[in-house]
Amino acid sequence: MMLLSHCPDMLMICVNDPSGLSALLCDLREWSDIPILIACKNYDIMHCIEMVGGVIDFIVYPFSAEELVLRIERVLYYYNLCT
Repeated sequence: MMLLSHCPDMLMICVNDPSGLSALLCDLREWSDIPILIACKNYDIMHCIEMVGGVIDFIVYPFSAEELVLRIERVLYYYNLCT
């Protein structure tokens, strides 16, 4: 996994089909507790994502750059409070 060679502050995953998301998040959680922001296209996917562990926040397309920055700040703030 490419992320193993880097130390990102957070991870943003863009999801079109949530079917493989649970397995991906389980793999990620084996080596890191990095905060995760999910971007998805509709609210139906969003409800599936809420059930998946390890996701701190989500954002639905289309979104503005300002909203994305605010969400990222919120994820990092929340993560730093919990660690």
